[in-house]
Amino acid sequence: MSELIRNQLQCIFFMICCGMTVGIITELFHMLIERISKRKISAIIIRIMQCVVTAYIIGEFLLYADNGKVSILAAISILAGVLLWLKFFYGIIAVGDENGEERQKTKRI
Repeated sequence: MSELIRNQLQCIFFMICCGMTVGIITELFHMLIERISKRKISAIIIRIMQCVVTAYIIGEFLLYADNGKVSILAAISILAGVLLWLKFFYGIIAVGDENGEERQKTKRI
């Protein structure tokens, strides 16, 4: 296997992991909004914090996987990771609360 293929496979693997991490963070922030947010302004602040955390995570994964180079391969891999999270793992964090059973039944995908 050549060095180029090895580097691309490494980039794909790490960016899929990044997408799954972004899925986890997104679900945790949605749970935080549902439980804490009583006003619209607090939900907006939490969403802004979610965007900052997500951007930081993507930047760190890109720096590790491909020296910070943004590419179509990395973007597709992140999207694939998020879709994997939504397809297989979405809703398992909220199983312990009263809304967890409803979220299990109404998966996004």
